[in-house]
Amino acid sequence: VAGSILAGVAIIPAQAASLAEAFLDFQMDKKPTEERKVELSVLESQKQRVVQLENDLAMAKAELRAVTQLKDAEIASLRARLKDAEQREDGMGSKHKMKADLLTGGLSAERAEINLLRSRLIESETDAAENQ
Repeated sequence: VAGSILAGVAIIPAQAASLAEAFLDFQMDKKPTEERKVELSVLESQKQRVVQLENDLAMAKAELRAVTQLKDAEIASLRARLKDAEQREDGMGSKHKMKADLLTGGLSAERAEINLLRSRLIESETDAAENQ
């Protein structure tokens, strides 16, 4: 009986230690699985974010292409209007230049006559002042 008690006293702590070791091993095996689940969840979240960003990028590219086409059309329209205006200006410029030359010549003659009349007026005023 004493031997059995002694064996039981020696075996029970060994079995308890073995049980504790098995429990710790189980916990260690379980912990990486939980960590993997968390990492997997984070990766899934990141993947969803990447997919959303790719969709946003595709939409932004499509909008940019549409705006580019619109601006290209506006630029083409403005260039055509500018070309038309330049052609009209060139056509009108020669007509107006001829008129301007005629008017300038006429103005020069009128200015000369005005200067002559001013000189005569000054002379007349001077003569009138001397005669008084």
